[in-house]
Amino acid sequence: MALEPGDLVGLNEQPGCVFQLINLDQDKGCAWVRPWPLASAPAQTFSVTTMDLQQLEPVA
Repeated sequence: MALEPGDLVGLNEQPGCVFQLINLDQDKGCAWVRPWPLASAPAQTFSVTTMDLQQLEPVA
């Protein structure tokens, strides 16, 4: 899976929800995401394991 910061991803534990990938640390196996779309209030960023990520198909 080739993910980069800014990509939209899903989480295995939250099907149907979309998150934006903020940062990725492949060596430690963790990633930081925030809910998408962004709300007017600052979105909370949280960490998950890279195993929890699902790459989403781009929407045209």
